[in-house]
Amino acid sequence: MTEQNLDLLGIVTELDKLLPQLQGFINNWNNTITLYGINVITDGSNDLAIDVPSSMKEADANLCAKKIKILDSLIHDRLDTIKDLFQKGYKIELEIKSSDSKYVSVLTEKSLILKELNNSYKH
Repeated sequence: MTEQNLDLLGIVTELDKLLPQLQGFINNWNNTITLYGINVITDGSNDLAIDVPSSMKEADANLCAKKIKILDSLIHDRLDTIKDLFQKGYKIELEIKSSDSKYVSVLTEKSLILKELNNSYKH
């Protein structure tokens, strides 16, 4: 196995750990928003505005807002890490493909998973 293949295998292994973590954070985010009837809007600067039902107590609203902000931070952190891994992986795949025209991407399936997760991240 070449060094490129080993590097790519490491990237795929890391993606296999990080994508389920990201899915868990997004599921938690979506469940929290649905459970409490919260509306979240993100502006162009990625600042969150959280609208809670008027019947919610202020202390509960503050806890929900804190939880939403923490989850948002975790989601964005994982997304950044995952995107960096994809960039490195695609670069390696281009190098492999240049010497092996029959090479089939191992990142395609992972990319589809990431796309689904991004689409499920409601705000």
